[in-house]
Amino acid sequence: PGPHSPPASTSSLVTEDVKPTAEFPTISLSARQKGLVVTGFDTGASIEELSLKFGVPTEAIESIILNRAEVIRDQTAALMAETEDERDKQLLQSARKKNRVRRTSFVGLNILMWRFFKDCRDNGIVLNGKLLKEHAMMISRQLGLENFKGSEGWLDAFKRRHKIDLKNMSGVPVNYEETDDDKMEEDHDDATMANPSTSNEPIAIPHEINISQIQSSSEGDGLGVY
Repeated sequence: PGPHSPPASTSSLVTEDVKPTAEFPTISLSARQKGLVVTGFDTGASIEELSLKFGVPTEAIESIILNRAEVIRDQTAALMAETEDERDKQLLQSARKKNRVRRTSFVGLNILMWRFFKDCRDNGIVLNGKLLKEHAMMISRQLGLENFKGSEGWLDAFKRRHKIDLKNMSGVPVNYEETDDDKMEEDHDDATMANPSTSNEPIAIPHEINISQIQSSSEGDGLGVY
């Protein structure tokens, strides 16, 4: 171009080091999704990774993590309000007798923990035993389960009931029998160890959540699918 040629268009002068900023639509995360943000952070995911995963700005992720106590309370309330999972119901129909287990002294907690596990599995969050026990402790405090300590005994029993493989994040729903004359399965959990003289008796847990609050509508056999 000659000396009097017009300047090049500014649109052609964009430098290579300018990176576009991520733009997110207005999204309101559910209580359960916010709980998964906290869990994802605990597994080692960065603020930026969680921002992209859940489609919200980094500021929203930071706010969720800073308010984790309230977030976990709301998550637990949402887990309690869940209706029956149709997919789990179908899975269980094919192996109803095989997957039927005797109730545990922490049946309410186990049901909520299974729902939490499903949420993590479905959102690609890989858990380990430590995280499962820590989350169980947080839920147990909300439920007033003063005897629950998040022991390895409880974890092993929970994983055994649901056939959980943490490496593959796989597991199956089970039926928790609710007949009063059933002897509880020996879990070697904290409540049993704390009361060895009454290990064969149902342990009264103060303020334990009412099973009717968390048990979804069952089939004609009176068993809940979890």
